[in-house]
Amino acid sequence: MTYWKPHWKPHDFNILVTDSGLNQVLVFNKNGERIASFGSKGCKNGEFNSPKGIITWNKLIYVADCLNHRVQIFSGCSSTSGEWGHWVGTFGKHGSANNQFCEPHDFGIFRNELYITDYSNHRVQIYTRAGDFIRTFKSPVELRFPVGIVFEYPYDRILISVSDGIVVLYDNEKLLYKYNNIAYGLAYDFYDGRVFTAICDACNGQVLS
Repeated sequence: MTYWKPHWKPHDFNILVTDSGLNQVLVFNKNGERIASFGSKGCKNGEFNSPKGIITWNKLIYVADCLNHRVQIFSGCSSTSGEWGHWVGTFGKHGSANNQFCEPHDFGIFRNELYITDYSNHRVQIYTRAGDFIRTFKSPVELRFPVGIVFEYPYDRILISVSDGIVVLYDNEKLLYKYNNIAYGLAYDFYDGRVFTAICDACNGQVLS
């Protein structure tokens, strides 16, 4: 099977993938075997229109429902039924005011707050775990069409991939420096005292680390 613009995150030894073409969340085990899926195309609760980023937080699953301009929250695997993706809630709607989105793309969790790249509003919005709006930060130049977002925890730095490169900000959300790669996806890990940051260089067809 071919997946259209997949986004993925690990969850309890499984892998969650959003498929923008099928408008579903797909669940794979550690061996790469598909074990579950949920969602379909639409605008009702539990339905998607080109889902993008996905992240898990305290056993909840957050999905950037991009063209419905909202974020949906789902449960993980039920301990009783074994089913995935029971709809829990949603927040956001189409617009440019606080707590509104225009094509949300990706998530990051930093200091117990949920960061969301608000693609066509050229900003990042920050929420609580329950989906309550906290604040936003934006820049018409440096945050033009933000896509991916990760956090380098030992350094308290935020990395955001945008339409013309990568913006790196301190935790006070001030610009530190900027790369000029045409980046799309970002990934980060910390292991054995070392930091690994992977950058998808879409222009040159490579992954940088």
